[in-house]
Amino acid sequence: IIFIDKNYNLLYNFSNINYINIYLLVSFILTAFNTSHLQGTTYRKNKMPSYKILFISKFNFIMLMYSLIYNLNFNNLFFNNLFLLYLPYYLEFSEFKGNRKLNLYNPLIKFAAMIFKSFGYYEIINNNNIIDNNKQYLLAIYPHGIIPVGSIGCFVLPICKNIKNTIPILLGNNIHTGVASFCFYIPLLRDLFLFVGAIDCSKPIIEKFIKNNYSIALFVGGAEEAKFSGYGNTNIIVKSRKGFLKLALENNLTIVPIYTFGNNNIYKSYDKDFYNIFYYFKRITGIWFPRGKIILTKNNFVSVIGKEINVNNNDILELQTKYINNLNEVFEKYKHLDSSIKDKYLLIN
Repeated sequence: IIFIDKNYNLLYNFSNINYINIYLLVSFILTAFNTSHLQGTTYRKNKMPSYKILFISKFNFIMLMYSLIYNLNFNNLFFNNLFLLYLPYYLEFSEFKGNRKLNLYNPLIKFAAMIFKSFGYYEIINNNNIIDNNKQYLLAIYPHGIIPVGSIGCFVLPICKNIKNTIPILLGNNIHTGVASFCFYIPLLRDLFLFVGAIDCSKPIIEKFIKNNYSIALFVGGAEEAKFSGYGNTNIIVKSRKGFLKLALENNLTIVPIYTFGNNNIYKSYDKDFYNIFYYFKRITGIWFPRGKIILTKNNFVSVIGKEINVNNNDILELQTKYINNLNEVFEKYKHLDSSIKDKYLLIN
C-alpha cells in the first residue's frame, strides 16, 4: 500500500478533492442513521448490518479523520506511511472476532498501566470467593462514568497485585468485555480496548461468544450513564436495563453484580445541550458526547464483586429485584472506602 501510494499519490489526491470532508461526513451520518449499527441492539432489532456496510462506515470515518489532520498541514511522508500501515489493522473487525486476547505481560498493556497509575490506586475485593473457570458468568458492572478508569485498572491491567488470586477467570482468557460499537471507530481508544480483549457489545456478537462458552462482562448503564459522572455522584441507570437480564436467562448465565468505587470521581459532567446537537450525536454514534471538566486528583479505585445470582426459575422483574438488592448490598457495605460517598445512598434510575 505504501509503495502504491508513493507512486500514485493516492492520499494526496484524495485529500485535495473539493469538499471531501463534507462528503465523508454526510456518508457516515447517513449510513449510521439508516442502519443504526452504532446504537444499541434495541434500535436494530437484534440484527447486524452486512460487513460491506460496516466496512464502508469505518472507512468513511478513518478517512475523515485523516483528511481533517491533513487540512491542519500535518501531511508528511512519515505520517502518511504510519497511517497506511495502521489502515488494514483498523479495518479488520477484531471487535467481532474476539481474536485479541488479554495479556497482562504485553508491553503496551504495561505502558497503559503506567498511565493509569497516575489516576490513583487500584484494588479488587472478592470476599464471596467466586468467579472461576468452571461457570459461565455475566459480570454486570457499575458505574460506567465518563470512562470506567477504575474498572479497567482493576480488572485488565497489571496494577492490582492480587488480580491473579482474586479473579482467575481473567487469566484464563475465558471472558470478553462488551464495549460500545463507536469506541472501536476511535483510533487509540479502539486499540486499548482490543488489547484488553474487548468485543463489540451488540447482542448478536455477545451471544456468539456465549455459545462458544465465554463469560461476558458488561457496563450495564452504558455510555448514557456518563452524564452522571461527577465527584461523589451515586446515580446509576438500572431500571430501564432489562436486556442483560434477558440475556442471562436465555443463556443460563450466572449474574454477578460489581461496583467500582471511584469511577465517577475523575470527571464532572454537564448534561447541557445546544440546539439538540448532542442528542443527534448520540442518535448517530450511540454514545453520550462528553461535556464537562476533568477532576485532577488521585483516587482510590476499588472494584467489589458481589454475590452471584443464579437465574433458574426467575422472571425478568424478580431477577431485576435480586440484582438491585445485591448491588445495593455491595454499595452499603463498602461505601466507606470512598470518602466522597460514605454518607450517601445508591440512586437507582
